[in-house]
Amino acid sequence: MTAGGPAGAGAEATIGLDELAAAVSQAGHDLNNLCASILGFTALTSESLEPSSPLHGYLIEVLAAAEKTAALAEHLRGLARAARPGAADGVHRD
Repeated sequence: MTAGGPAGAGAEATIGLDELAAAVSQAGHDLNNLCASILGFTALTSESLEPSSPLHGYLIEVLAAAEKTAALAEHLRGLARAARPGAADGVHRD
């Protein structure tokens, strides 16, 4: 909504921002859950390989990427929390 929009447009924009923040928070939560699985299974597999194995090096790269993704997911959830100060955990529930 633009500043010159119809009366009540600000309330609609606020509701839209709240819905967007809830969606971002949920996406960050889901992404974090996926990363936890990737990190766990990759770590277990990596430990079962010899460090000299070419696959070990690939798994180290997967671990690094998953850790960066988990940090990004947490950043998204933090942004959502900042946009919705009334939501304690950042996840919107109706």
